[in-house]
Amino acid sequence: IKDGGGRHPLHNANGDGCHCCSSLAHPDDTTSRIPIPFAPLQYVPKECHGSHWFPSVMIAIRRRWYLRYPIALLSVVMSILMFGTVYSEVTARDPCQVLAETRRADPPPNLPRLFHYQSKTNELTHETSTWMAVLGIDADSGSKEYPDIHLDDMTSASGKWTSVYWSDESCLRLVEEHFSTFADTYRSFPHTIQRVDSCRYLILSKYGGVYADTDISLHAQDANELERLIPDGVGLVESPF
Repeated sequence: IKDGGGRHPLHNANGDGCHCCSSLAHPDDTTSRIPIPFAPLQYVPKECHGSHWFPSVMIAIRRRWYLRYPIALLSVVMSILMFGTVYSEVTARDPCQVLAETRRADPPPNLPRLFHYQSKTNELTHETSTWMAVLGIDADSGSKEYPDIHLDDMTSASGKWTSVYWSDESCLRLVEEHFSTFADTYRSFPHTIQRVDSCRYLILSKYGGVYADTDISLHAQDANELERLIPDGVGLVESPF
């Protein structure tokens, strides 16, 4: 591409075609060392290459003052994240070990021996089956469902555990019958998972016992080992995975 004068538009005043060359040709010509103002891409004419390996187009990297602050901010953020990651790795503790340190001598008095789980169907997952096995619950006999939950199931003197299956319908019924002031909010949740997450707390508030997601398994020798890990009040255990 040439301008109206027949010269290449990137040629310098001498027409030698080395406007972009810094020291490849005409070292005494200061105009040949002046880069094109505000040009992010600069063309280097072929005759300026000589035997050098420079490509025909080079990207001019210019430092802008307004780029320094974002870069500095990014550096600070990355440093904080790296520090947080290292700190977490150093100070993190396995929740199973934390629970083991708080193991009590005997199960809490008046412990409601109810094992709650939620699912679309009452079909047991492998993880939920581990709870059944450890707690001594006969999976073949089926689980209780709301509202068929009695006081004897909650305070079994024999130490027998009872499983309770909660569906979307039974959770909604629980909310409407025992937490009516929350019912409108519960029904207005746009996502099912929001109702599932909130229902678990309402279940424990009403009946007590133990609740576990269907993808969480229990690794204990027997029910007594689990019962001695249950604290007074409410205990929340996060999966270490």
